[in-house]
Amino acid sequence: RYNPAAAATNSEWAATMDYNFSMGKMVELPQTFTLNGEMKISPHSALGLRTNTYSRMEGDFKRNDLNLSYAYQWKLSKKEKAATLAFGIESGISIRPAVYSTHFGSILGTKKFLNLNTGILFYLPNQKFYMGISAKDMLQPYRFVLNQYPYFFYYIHYQAIMGYRFKIGEKLSLQPNLLVTKIFNNLLDNSYDAIDANLQLQHQKWDAGLSYSTQQFIGINAGVCIAKRLYLRTSYNYITLKLNQYKQISNINFMLAYRSLK
Repeated sequence: RYNPAAAATNSEWAATMDYNFSMGKMVELPQTFTLNGEMKISPHSALGLRTNTYSRMEGDFKRNDLNLSYAYQWKLSKKEKAATLAFGIESGISIRPAVYSTHFGSILGTKKFLNLNTGILFYLPNQKFYMGISAKDMLQPYRFVLNQYPYFFYYIHYQAIMGYRFKIGEKLSLQPNLLVTKIFNNLLDNSYDAIDANLQLQHQKWDAGLSYSTQQFIGINAGVCIAKRLYLRTSYNYITLKLNQYKQISNINFMLAYRSLK
C-alpha cells in the first residue's frame, strides 16, 4: 500500500489517511494511524512523505515514524501500454521504545531510541500485471547494551507482491494477488513468515474481495468511489488462531484516499 516506488504512477499527486485497530480478548491490542502523500516532480520521478503512529490501546507502547521517499520511473518501451519499471528509496527517523531484560528474562525497564530507518523498493506495473519487492528497516542498530545487559532490537522486513487483472466484462475485472512477507532478525536467528492470498472483484466505481493468510486469518474488504477522485476503503480480518488470551481477535481498517487525475 505504501510502496514508495509506486508513488504517483497513476496520478499527479495523491493523499491517503489510514486508521487500523484491533478488537478481541487480548490484553494489549494495537492501533495505527498513517498519513501518506505523494507527488510527481518530473515525468520520471516522484516524492513522498509518510508519518505513522503505532500504539497499544492502553498507551504503554508508542512508536512514531517520519519517512521521506523518492521514486524514479521509466517506461520499458515507447508503446502506450508498456510496463513501467520503478525504483524507490525511503529513509526517515523512528522513535521507538525498547523493553530490555536480563539473560533470564526479568524486565529491567524501557527506554526510547531514535534511529534511522531505510528501505529499498522496486515496482513493475502494466495494464494487467504488477509486481513489487521491498526491503525495509535495513540501516539501523540491532543491539543495545543497557545496564550491562544486551537487548536485541529491530527486524529487517522483506516483502514481495504480484497480481494479475482478468477482464470479465466491459467494466468488471477479477484480480488475484499474492503477498509474501519475511521478517528476519539475523542476530537471534529467528523469522516471521507469511503468505497472504487475495481475490478482488473490481468495478470502475467499487471493488470487493476476500483474503486468507497462512498466519491463520481470513478477511473481507471493500472500497467505493464516494465522490470524484475520493475513495473510501474498509477491511475486516478475523484471526482464527486460538491460544489462551489471543483468541477471538479481529482487525478493522479504514482508509480514505484522494488522487488527482494524470
